[in-house]
Amino acid sequence: MVSSIALAASFVWIASFVMIVLKHRNVKAFYAGVVAGWMLLPQVSIDLPGQHITKYKILALVAGLLLPIVRRRESPQVSLGLTWVPALGMSVVAFASSISNNMGPYDGMVSAIQLFLLWGLPWLIGVKTLTDNEDIKAAFYVIIVASLLYLPLCYFEMKMAPVLHNVVYGYEPRSVGGLGQHMRFGFWRPRVFLEHGLQLSLFMGMSSVLAASISFSSGRLARTIWVPLLLAASTVFMFSTGAILLMFAGWMLLLISKVPRTYYVFALLSLIPVVYPLVRIVFPGVVQVEVSEEFRPSGSGFEERERSLAFRVRNEELLLERWRLRPLLGWTPWHYYKTTTQVVPDSLWILSLAKHGLLGWGFTTATLILPAIAVLRGRVTTGKHFDCQCGVIAIVTLMYALDCLANNMPHPVLLMLAGGAASCWRGRLTGLRPESTRVVTSQRSRVSRRSQWPPRATFGSRFHAWVRSVSRVCIPSFRGFAGICE
Repeated sequence: MVSSIALAASFVWIASFVMIVLKHRNVKAFYAGVVAGWMLLPQVSIDLPGQHITKYKILALVAGLLLPIVRRRESPQVSLGLTWVPALGMSVVAFASSISNNMGPYDGMVSAIQLFLLWGLPWLIGVKTLTDNEDIKAAFYVIIVASLLYLPLCYFEMKMAPVLHNVVYGYEPRSVGGLGQHMRFGFWRPRVFLEHGLQLSLFMGMSSVLAASISFSSGRLARTIWVPLLLAASTVFMFSTGAILLMFAGWMLLLISKVPRTYYVFALLSLIPVVYPLVRIVFPGVVQVEVSEEFRPSGSGFEERERSLAFRVRNEELLLERWRLRPLLGWTPWHYYKTTTQVVPDSLWILSLAKHGLLGWGFTTATLILPAIAVLRGRVTTGKHFDCQCGVIAIVTLMYALDCLANNMPHPVLLMLAGGAASCWRGRLTGLRPESTRVVTSQRSRVSRRSQWPPRATFGSRFHAWVRSVSRVCIPSFRGFAGICE
């Protein structure tokens, strides 16, 4: 579904994005164009031979083509290393799934390209562009300022209903359920130009966490605290229960980040996106939702929420029964849509499991939790301090991973941030290594374990060093929001 105005807006954005990047050639201009396209472009849907063109694919493709133009700071050459594994692994699994289902190499290439544009390319863009702390902070500032500028449009739809997409571009992007699905507790949930109100609520919650991290570490808390509080309050009034809970969890991790052994809480939350699907797989029917008529306030809307949750769980169980016939590589998207016409799943984990099997689900989950693993490994430390930028990226990526247990909405901007943070797995970001790192050699060319980066030691000493480094958690100070305009 697309209109002439939507096509014109897409071409205008592409031309503007190219001119901005050609003029400035820095990371801030690059991410300004990416975030502007993601927040302002219409939800297009164009069927071409072999591909279904959407807003997310256009955004990733244009950003990937402009990537060589971006001029990065003088820093060591960033090689892909093992970061290509989660980025390209899903595409390889999609191709293998098509071959195993006798769909032929053409269908395999179509599925592989689709997953690469949605997941792999944004991930690799983040790996190549976010090469130091200054680049990550620039991306943070762009996201926060864009969220603040987006608030008037959100307030308009809170009052008048989510109609801006229809008014500006001339069509409704998602007709399933109509406007009724955007009404919660008697209030309108805004959507603006994104796919759904749930996607917008989660994005605003993530922006409030990014803003809170900068405000807490800026040294100007009294002047800047209004920004994260405004974003948080706006998220609450969007009436998305999941996004509100995830936002509070992100704030909690930030507030307790200076407490010793905080990594235990973070590690437990990081296990949820892995443990919950495994429990559903190993123990069929372990999750059951009963719609109860007792102890419910009249007209509160909880009955609708209970019925929606029960419907979601039943559909997931039906897909799990279908998946068990081909557990390793799944059924491919064509077989999935052909044989599950009566099933309406919403969760990313069950969709990846049904389409591409255990391997596809494994690579998808690894893409989302790899930044958290990098932080827990202690590879993003500067001396004795927890690295703020990569740590906050791990928090918001974990928020998105938890949201994907119930929803399935692409987020290319977050995947770019995750790619930059996950590249710290090997300690390759400029400015993340201890300043006192020195290579001490003797006549036998033996390197001191204490000064080597990353350290080479036994499993026991590595575990002890990991516990000791991660327990020293604090947020380093850097300039506040006033530095944006300087």
